Amino acid sequence: MKSNDKFAHFICNFLIVVILGIIFNPVIGLAGAIIASFCKETYDEFTEDGSGWNWKDVLISFK
Repeated sequence: MKSNDKFAHFICNFLIVVILGIIFNPVIGLAGAIIASFCKETYDEFTEDGSGWNWKDVLISFK
């Protein structure tokens, strides 16, 4: 299950970078993916059903 979560983070951030990179520029795409990662982890940290903050989920997309 955890590997699927990491893969989902990678795919979502990849799509954010590509789509925003095409529409605007790659720097905005990268910034959007970073912001999305932090927002998702913040949600996980502060909701009852969340898995808590995980730096690996934030960083996995940018390796």
